[in-house]
Amino acid sequence: MYTPYEQRKTEIPFASAEYISFASRATFLGVPAAKMDELDDAQVVIVGAPFDWGTSYRPGARFGPSAIRNADYGAMDGYRPHLPSGIDPLGELGVVDIG
Repeated sequence: MYTPYEQRKTEIPFASAEYISFASRATFLGVPAAKMDELDDAQVVIVGAPFDWGTSYRPGARFGPSAIRNADYGAMDGYRPHLPSGIDPLGELGVVDIG
């Protein structure tokens, strides 16, 4: 028997703390986070490379990877098809984010 909150939580997967941006680590497009020793099944690995040495007047490029992850971390239904092929790359490929 579910309480109303638990029932709603099972209906909407992003209602849990795992998918709330301030309660968990944001990843690129919401893909699973992984460590370097967990990449055996991964086909695509997202790596954020913070680099500030190439800027002269306005440093801050080092915040780019986290800004991209946080900007796209909104609620989603989990289906983002590649329109020409009609497949969902995040569902079809083993995509992980290692930070």
